[in-house]
Amino acid sequence: MMAAVQVTTMLGETQTWDEGLHLAAGYSYWITGDYSINPEHPALGKLLATLPLVAMRAKFEPAWLKESPQRMGLYFLYANRLPADLMLAVARSTMVAVTILFGVWIALWTKRHFGPMPSLIALTLFCFDPNMIAHGRYVTTDVIAAFFIFLATTLWIDYLLSPSALRLIFAGLALGCAVSSKYSALFLIPVLLLSGLFKRRWLGAFIVVAIAALVVFAVYAPEVFRFGQPERLLPHLSRKGAVAEVIGGVAERLNLPMWNYLVGVDRLSEHNLAGHQSYLLGQLSTSGWWYYFPVAFLVKTPMAVIAAFAITGALIWRVRENRFALWFMAAVGVIFAAFCLTSRINIGHRHLLPIYAFGYVLAGVVLARKPPLAIALAGLLVVESIAIYPHYLAFFNWAAGGPDNGSKYLLDSNLDWGQDLKKLRRYKDENHIEKPCLAYFGNGDLWGKLGNHQDVGGKLENLDCILAISATPLHGLYMNPGWTKPLEGLKPIAKVGYSIFIYDLRKAK
Repeated sequence: MMAAVQVTTMLGETQTWDEGLHLAAGYSYWITGDYSINPEHPALGKLLATLPLVAMRAKFEPAWLKESPQRMGLYFLYANRLPADLMLAVARSTMVAVTILFGVWIALWTKRHFGPMPSLIALTLFCFDPNMIAHGRYVTTDVIAAFFIFLATTLWIDYLLSPSALRLIFAGLALGCAVSSKYSALFLIPVLLLSGLFKRRWLGAFIVVAIAALVVFAVYAPEVFRFGQPERLLPHLSRKGAVAEVIGGVAERLNLPMWNYLVGVDRLSEHNLAGHQSYLLGQLSTSGWWYYFPVAFLVKTPMAVIAAFAITGALIWRVRENRFALWFMAAVGVIFAAFCLTSRINIGHRHLLPIYAFGYVLAGVVLARKPPLAIALAGLLVVESIAIYPHYLAFFNWAAGGPDNGSKYLLDSNLDWGQDLKKLRRYKDENHIEKPCLAYFGNGDLWGKLGNHQDVGGKLENLDCILAISATPLHGLYMNPGWTKPLEGLKPIAKVGYSIFIYDLRKAK
């Protein structure tokens, strides 16, 4: 059912802000062996998503490499020999497949360690979580990283509980896939090393990390073995931030060749040091807020899941069986949450997704002891999930006022990622709007998907039209201060998919 919901809803959405770039980058890796495009995100997810497009022989023009990253993504999708909607649907389907594997592994692992009832509860929490449904449909790094972080952690637990060479190898492979999917997964390396020392499995811990390093090397092998004299790594590094400085020092001392995995870590460190323009509770900031992710968790998590996690925190102390596995999972989730609090890149609740799978399993174990409560919470979650269909990205829980109030709390990938352009076209046609004014946050094909329109160009003064404006620019994020002053005191006449606000600015009505 989860896959069916994901497929039916993704077909009605335009690509989100980064998907075109991720597709263009991943496809270019396959055909050129050059990983220099979009090194800020590791390569594995992009390679998996674009593998079917390689089989379908999509086109990639070398001239596109000279364009800006976002424009290159537009060219790849909309100037290709294959239809853009087909390419996007195929690539997104690979991410849906990863999401389904994620759920299957949660169910299988939980059943093996705790029994069928905890497994069923954990799987239900996973399958009906609107955030997992939403981000599991997109060609991004978030759900695939959450899957491999969970997979690596659970396989490592299996090894610590019952050591074997095969379990060690599988844990190393999963760890390698995790750190090849998202740089934030690197937090697992010290966690696994310390736990290995604590359990007197220090050799196994180092072997796991070594296997993971080999996986990363294999993922990036095409650029390592390209013909010609390799470039040096050092000139490509910023050396801004503690992590970047360490990488730069090693690169300088060892005269390392160019390796875009390390370039990506360096750029992420630089990005975090500089910060990112963000929005929270009506405020804008570049340096972020320590409480950004706690607020995001409270407003974006379904009420049933919040209740399940709260009950779990109160009652987990009573669980006696397999305590090591339970507490290790809880510790990994808490460590990752604490790691997120240090981030100055406050652009999405999606960065918290790795903690949820651990919470689902813990909640399944606790709630299995209270079947009536488990049934009630599962029913509430199903209702919450069905109620937001098909606008899963815009989910905000009832306590926060639902999606209609979402922009009071969060923007960008929490609500408005450019996904509703097709829905805007439908609204335009149904209401016979010939030429709307547009202030759109996204990278969709405006003329192909929307048709005739007038781009406001960052100015809202003296407009005489129906205005469609995305929530992100409407609240000033990534825009000049005060640019929406002409809309003060006006109320939107409609909302499209909760992310695009419609204003009637016609002077003669």
